[in-house]
Amino acid sequence: EFDDLSEASTVLLCLPMQSLRGFLAQYGAALSGRPLVACCKGIDVLRLTGPSAIIAEEVPSSSRAILTGPSFASDIAMGLPTALTLACSEDGAGQALQIQLSTPTLRLYLTDDVIGAELGGALKNVMAIAAGVVIGAGLGDSARAALMTRGFAEMTRLALALGARAETLGGLSGLGDLVLTCTSA
Repeated sequence: EFDDLSEASTVLLCLPMQSLRGFLAQYGAALSGRPLVACCKGIDVLRLTGPSAIIAEEVPSSSRAILTGPSFASDIAMGLPTALTLACSEDGAGQALQIQLSTPTLRLYLTDDVIGAELGGALKNVMAIAAGVVIGAGLGDSARAALMTRGFAEMTRLALALGARAETLGGLSGLGDLVLTCTSA
C-alpha cells in the first residue's frame, strides 16, 4: 500500500514505464525530496524520454537514478548473484544509493551516463522481440547470434547519437541486458 512508503528514505519505482508519469503525477508530492530510483525500462511514447526525465518533470525536488541491467526480479528475490548498473548524474547521491542498495549477492556498478543506461535497457527490448521471432520461426541459434550482434551495433550507434557513451552500452545495461533478454526462455 502506498501509505507504507511514508517512512521510506529511498523509493524504488518498479512499475511499467508507460505508467510512471501518471503514478508520479498522482503521488509525486508525497515522494518529494527523497531519492527516486526507476527500475523500469523503456521510452515514454508521448515525449520520447526516459524515466529520469519523467522523474525530473514530475518530482523536481528528488534526486533520481536508474537501476538497470541483466536481471530477473525472481533471481534477485532468491538471492542469486546479480550485477546491475546504477546510473545517477548526482555523484554523491549515486554513491549513497550504491551503498544503500547493494547486498552480498547484488553488486551495483555506478555510472553518471544516465542516457546510456536508459537507452541500453530500452533498445535491447526491440532486439529481444526480434530474437524471439528468429527462434519462433525456427531459424536457429546462429541467426539469433547474428541478429544480436548486428542489433547491438545499431543500438550503440543510436545511443551514441543521442548522447550516450560507448562503454555504457558495452556494459551491463547494454550488452549484458541484451544477452540475458535475447537468450532466456
